[in-house]
Amino acid sequence: MAIALAFPLVANSQTKTTQSTETTSGNTQNKTVTGGGHTFQQVFDYNGTIYENTLHESDFSDVPLWSVENGEPPLPISKVIGIASSNLKRFVSKDDKWKVTSVGFSEFVENKWVFSVSFKRSGEKKIVQVAPGEYRQLGDEFYIFVKTDGVIIEPKARPKENQQK
Repeated sequence: MAIALAFPLVANSQTKTTQSTETTSGNTQNKTVTGGGHTFQQVFDYNGTIYENTLHESDFSDVPLWSVENGEPPLPISKVIGIASSNLKRFVSKDDKWKVTSVGFSEFVENKWVFSVSFKRSGEKKIVQVAPGEYRQLGDEFYIFVKTDGVIIEPKARPKENQQK
């Protein structure tokens, strides 16, 4: 397991900025859009469903302040992983086995931080037929954001608009 700054989330909320990145798996997009408040959106595919993690500045109004000078983060990594793992079960198939692949810790707005926990499905890749003679691999990663107050950002599910490529 890697512990790293998985998603740099700091942006200037005075200017309109858009940043997009795509992971090597091709299943994840991260966007930071600012202006009128800081927002971060991550979109990913799991099992043929599109999930969105959207962080808004307003989600952090009750989160305790913390800075690097304060010592250890408000939540230990083991607790963050426990919170993310127990919530993961609400969104994924009970038959799938998962492992944590990374934990990131990023400042979202000044002195308000969030953890990002990345999971990868173990076992064989799931391939589905999307059209006659056309197959695609289902997404095998899932992401949970945990605020420093121990509350997650709820991933929102929506079916793919078009299952074909």
